[in-house]
Amino acid sequence: MATRRKMILQLLGLAAWTRGRRLSAGNPVPVLQSRQFLVPLVDDHGQVISRNAASASYFVEDLGGGITLQMALVPGGGFQMGSSSNVPIPPLLMWEQPVHHVSVKPFALGVFPVTVGQWRQVSSYPRISHSLHGVPASLDGQLPIDVVFWDEVDEFCQRLQAYTGRSYRLPSEAEWEYACRAGTTTKYHFGDGISLQVANYNDGMTRPLALTIVGSKQAPNRFGLHDMHGNVLEWCADWVHETYDGAPLDGMAWNYSGDLFSRVARGGSYLFGADSARSAARYHDDVREAFGGGGFRVAMDLSSSLLDPSIQEVVNAASAAVGPLSPGEIVTVRGIAIGPTTPASAVSDQSGVFGNRLSGIRLLFDGTPAPLLYVSERQVNAVVPYALSGKTSTQIIIESQGQTSMPISMPVTEASPAFFTADSSGRGQAASLNQDSTLNSDGNPAPRGSIVSFFATGEGQTNPSGLDGKLASSPLPFPLLPVQLLIGEATAEIQYIGGAPGEIAGLLQINARVPVAVSAGWQSVVLRVGEATSPAGVFIAVS
Repeated sequence: MATRRKMILQLLGLAAWTRGRRLSAGNPVPVLQSRQFLVPLVDDHGQVISRNAASASYFVEDLGGGITLQMALVPGGGFQMGSSSNVPIPPLLMWEQPVHHVSVKPFALGVFPVTVGQWRQVSSYPRISHSLHGVPASLDGQLPIDVVFWDEVDEFCQRLQAYTGRSYRLPSEAEWEYACRAGTTTKYHFGDGISLQVANYNDGMTRPLALTIVGSKQAPNRFGLHDMHGNVLEWCADWVHETYDGAPLDGMAWNYSGDLFSRVARGGSYLFGADSARSAARYHDDVREAFGGGGFRVAMDLSSSLLDPSIQEVVNAASAAVGPLSPGEIVTVRGIAIGPTTPASAVSDQSGVFGNRLSGIRLLFDGTPAPLLYVSERQVNAVVPYALSGKTSTQIIIESQGQTSMPISMPVTEASPAFFTADSSGRGQAASLNQDSTLNSDGNPAPRGSIVSFFATGEGQTNPSGLDGKLASSPLPFPLLPVQLLIGEATAEIQYIGGAPGEIAGLLQINARVPVAVSAGWQSVVLRVGEATSPAGVFIAVS
């Protein structure tokens, strides 16, 4: 029994998952709040065709007087800055070239542009170098502030720094574009189309033109940032340069070898057309001028190692092969920054259920969280939720420390069987036990006519219906689809097929008799579940 348990715990090539108290890993970022929201996806005409669930971390700065400032945590990462095409006015293209890769450190950025209410409150703080212009008492405090001079922006940030003790500043141009794109490569963070449904800009038809309350378009990006396209043009910290030749590659402000008296501004405004609101679009103005529709949002340095989580591939944990997923399949997810720097193994609670959150990590399939077995910085092992039964595709996202990744889409099928192997490669010696519970191997072959226990995953839905994360117990679940096991060229007599007793749902155990007709030596094993067949190249030793 001990040998069997040890082998099962090694099937995934991981530290053992255990039963008992949940393990925890240190949180490398400050304690933040997390919000859930819906990110719109639009078609080429700017009409919302779907909204994807996402989450992001933020904190609230109390400015006094009942006024707050919401700051989103923007995880670090890299992106391609600029555009190589799709610029309607050719002279503007040079402003957005050459396209270059930029790495950005984690920082905080205002969830919304600075509002009239925030401007009024900060105006009440002690002056440092300059006055801040007043606004009519009748002006709605939730509108973005505009007609702001550069010196006023600098004064606003200095007053915030003095009041809060935090390093408030303007974002660099690279930080702004990275935050706006939030991992996308389309014209806008919500797609290649735009409309007044998702942004406040000048569409050439609708009048009157006016500012709108921040966030009223309900079109946040994946980092939880609103109004990145339109409403107000936002000052950035960078001096103006006509191209990106020589631009910094580390996300810092480009404050040298350019026009000292001009600054870059981003995001378009309610007075400008759709093209000026593109993620890559650049605008500039003299620091001695203010203009209608010109506002800003604040950034802040943040001591954090949190990186933007990114899924690279999802494979069958047994075969290590990419392919359609099936309900209950144990999978390995590989990526960047998808888990904690300190690995953690899963636990089951006292009722015998594995949780769907481990060390701040969740893996979601169409919004349904999956039971987790193991999490680390670049690997997560989980069980595909049984709720995918009957579906043909699924969208997968990972939530790491409150921030969700870009979704990836994968096909779903009824079954995708695969044997676990001794070296976790998906090929070679099967992870199997002889009838005496010893490991099958070249030096310890299974006699013909004896019973061998195999372990697999990807059998699909079961009877009783699979319960996510549940330890297999009586009545033990068995596959709904017909099953056949071949050893060599012969069909093996199956003595038992179903959940591995006491192990997580999704781990399939097959006890089968080695056909007496097969020859001694290495014999291939193949598992057929419904119309699906396990990958070739898996063997057991027979005597």
